[in-house]
Amino acid sequence: MVKWLYGCNHLTIQQYNNETITTGIMLNNINSLFYFFCFTLLVILIITYSNHFHNSFHFDDSHTIENNIFIRDLKNIPKFFTDATTSSSNPSNQSYRPVVSATLAVGYWLSGDGSPFFFHLQNFWGLFLYTLLFFFFALKIFNEFNPSPSNRYLALFSAALFSLHPLAAETVNYIISRSDIISSVGVIAGMVLWLYFPQKRKFGFYLLPVIVGMLAKPSAAMFAPILFFADWLLNKHDSGNQSITQQINKSIINSLPAFIVCGILYLFIDQMTPKTWIPGGTSLWNYLITQPYVMLLYFRNTFLPIHLSADTDISAFSSLADLKVVAGFLFLALVFVAIILGMKNKKMFPAVLGWLWFLAA
Repeated sequence: MVKWLYGCNHLTIQQYNNETITTGIMLNNINSLFYFFCFTLLVILIITYSNHFHNSFHFDDSHTIENNIFIRDLKNIPKFFTDATTSSSNPSNQSYRPVVSATLAVGYWLSGDGSPFFFHLQNFWGLFLYTLLFFFFALKIFNEFNPSPSNRYLALFSAALFSLHPLAAETVNYIISRSDIISSVGVIAGMVLWLYFPQKRKFGFYLLPVIVGMLAKPSAAMFAPILFFADWLLNKHDSGNQSITQQINKSIINSLPAFIVCGILYLFIDQMTPKTWIPGGTSLWNYLITQPYVMLLYFRNTFLPIHLSADTDISAFSSLADLKVVAGFLFLALVFVAIILGMKNKKMFPAVLGWLWFLAA
């Protein structure tokens, strides 16, 4: 009897071990396939941008890099943070973007003679870093709203779509446009830290990359409303019996540190900007009625990336009667409809967050 029981138990253990080994092999195969896709994306990304590393300087590169004597010495890096006139040889273009100037100084030091290669390499590294961070951001968002083993493939596809899309080429190829790259990396890095380390939020560590991003380009301040939208959607997903007012109030409190830090830093940057700087904008009214059409163009270019240009020469509209203005506001209305409809299905919350991010940015 004892021998029979021992035999049965031994058989059960053996079967369990076999199943465990089989499961382990399957998981290893799945992991190997995923890592293969990651490696493939990296190779494709390098091949895609392999012909840009020796491109020449263009547009604002002339006064921020080629004719800017301050970036030719690493000892000037501290000065970039105290004197914005070091950012450009052209007074009307001197703005307070010390992190950008610091990276340009490093690029010049690496090149030895100011040749474009290392400047382009820095931009490409920024794109790679953003792609990596975007993968982790998308993975966390997908898992929060609709947990699934396939989410990492969906997140990897999303990261690949972003990094290989023709729209990204304008920013990566245009060296001084690294201000957009750095500021965007700051925003996405802040979101990743906020999502993955909720216990550390009270210390404000997630705001450090955002600060760096704002010191590259003030538009990184849009991290604050983006954080509010993300927190609100997460609260709404896990709200239980909370009213919408309670959800919003909670998200306001949670995102308040970001609004305070970004607001104060924005005012500081404004004070540090030389009086000689001339903004390229127009009247506030003309700007506001033009932006919906610009959003429409970005939306179109996302799905139909043709006739792309680093300088579109689009002039601000001055009348609401302009058909392009009407088309822009109609598109904006459709975006709000899509957001409202998406709010009715929690599985659509990642898409809703995408639309809200788009509007804020």
